[in-house]
Amino acid sequence: MRRAGKSAETVEVLDFDAGAEFVENEYGIWRFRRMSEGMVAVRLTNFQARILCTIHRCDGETVEPFLRVEARQGEHAAQFVISSQEFQQMHWPIDRFSHHAIVMPGCESAAKVAIQHLSQRGSTRVVRTHTGWAHQDGQWIYLHGGGAIGRDGLAADIEVDLDGRTRLFHLPDPNGNGEVRDAIQASLELLHLAPARITMPLFAAVWRVPMGPVNVSVFLSGQTQVGKTQLASLAQQHFGREMTAECLPASWIDTANSLEAKLFTLKDAVCVVDDFNPQGSDSDIQRMHALADRIIRSQGNRMGRGRLTSDIRLRSPKWPRGMIVATGEDTPRGHSLRARMVILDVAPGDVRFGAPLTHAQQAGMQGAYALAMAAYVQWLAPQMDEMEDRLRMELLRLRQERMETESRRAPDNMAQLTIGLESFLRFALEKKAVSESRAEALREQWRGVLSEVLTEQDREQSMSDPCRQYIEALRAALMSGKAHLADTEGREPRAPERWGWRPDPLGDVTRYRAMGECVGWVDGDEVYLEPQASYAIAKRVLREMGESLAVGVKTLHKRMRDRGLLAEWNHRDREILVRRMIQGARHRVLTVRAALISPPPAAAVEETEEAVAAGR
Repeated sequence: MRRAGKSAETVEVLDFDAGAEFVENEYGIWRFRRMSEGMVAVRLTNFQARILCTIHRCDGETVEPFLRVEARQGEHAAQFVISSQEFQQMHWPIDRFSHHAIVMPGCESAAKVAIQHLSQRGSTRVVRTHTGWAHQDGQWIYLHGGGAIGRDGLAADIEVDLDGRTRLFHLPDPNGNGEVRDAIQASLELLHLAPARITMPLFAAVWRVPMGPVNVSVFLSGQTQVGKTQLASLAQQHFGREMTAECLPASWIDTANSLEAKLFTLKDAVCVVDDFNPQGSDSDIQRMHALADRIIRSQGNRMGRGRLTSDIRLRSPKWPRGMIVATGEDTPRGHSLRARMVILDVAPGDVRFGAPLTHAQQAGMQGAYALAMAAYVQWLAPQMDEMEDRLRMELLRLRQERMETESRRAPDNMAQLTIGLESFLRFALEKKAVSESRAEALREQWRGVLSEVLTEQDREQSMSDPCRQYIEALRAALMSGKAHLADTEGREPRAPERWGWRPDPLGDVTRYRAMGECVGWVDGDEVYLEPQASYAIAKRVLREMGESLAVGVKTLHKRMRDRGLLAEWNHRDREILVRRMIQGARHRVLTVRAALISPPPAAAVEETEEAVAAGR
């Protein structure tokens, strides 16, 4: 027995190395210290603990160290994984092991050193915490919830740890018992479940995303129960057979941080975000639109929101590293936001319910689509070294061939999908799942779909164009009596009913009464809009319609100038607002053609609409 100092415990310490500083036995962990009365044994803990291994958790951007610890106290033993920070703080014995586990007062640092000292033979492991491509041992491997697939099939000794529903991203062995050719043909049958303008872009997206980073989202829009979620889930099942329409990985009711984490984890894979349906109070509706703006814009820009850690250091941002396939009854607002999406409208009757859909769902649950994807990533693996350069060159080539559209981004979006479809066809031809004639027929069909979808994207872009929204909102305000325009003397203008005035009969003389607030003035063929008042009334009208004007007043004015919608502005000083003498005072106003705000006879309406769309 060795007696400790006055403040230490006295205990029999058995079988210790006389040269050791730390030992452990059934009573806990001890430290030997040389003191004036000789060697003293000081108990640090009342339990034993060892670090079994160090685990490097890699999310594809950063590596964070964790420790697998085994603790024992009498007959009670447990293993658990803690972060290196948790280990340093030494709160884990009671948090993770037992409320009977005690670190002696003032011994926290010594106990931590003792455990490290006693665990010097621990091993090291790497655990991946994301899906998609990773480079290891000189080759590319595609990670999923069940491990990894490389050029030769299943890659050995690759550990992947995913959380929650991301665990459902699980691919089978491409070299197993399944018939890959049959699986590819089953996937092709999805093209017949709805019109090609819907199924072909969605199908192309599935095969584009495993090729590497992509900056476009696909949005299936339509009223409830038209089948949009069923179509999206069949696309999702290419990455895991268990992800049915009732078990999708993400929803728009998830928090922003939760969605960001999932989309960051699901690298090089489709992630369905289901049911965009803003409801409730105005703040609830605005919150969901803000979430969609944040998430889809991150996908389009391939950038995440920067954050700081608790010690004021930059934290690695998280952004969508795969492709968002979203569904919703409404479509996220914003001209630039919609430009980042391929919006596919699913109308009643588009989806072939009944036997065709049931057969497709059965194929998905049996793993046919996941097997086709497993074989596809195995086929892609040897190509990944040059894939980045290949994608860049393909995009440049397709941009040179792009169609004339109002949106500059829509052709780029469709070019991304074109690359995916062409890659799939090369794969299917090599696997003898399609003939050359069938592949060429699909290419020809895609060219027709491309024209149709781009036309629809132009229409969507036009509807969300801030200039168009502003003009149409002003027209609505004048027609509904929410606002009016006066002449430059403040009186009723010529043709007052065009400008928000209503008849107010008094005796034999018909007079006109101004409705709502004054938002500008009419001067012959020109209208002078009061900048702030006209902007405010337009925002109010749009809000009542469930829409929003997504740009500020100055940006709106610049857009109108750049679109050629202003009748006059100061070119020399680049001043958009011009000065006019109105009701005896000088005002800075936005000058537009009168026909743009209130088209005269019906014959001029179409011409005015075309001018707004073309920016003449």
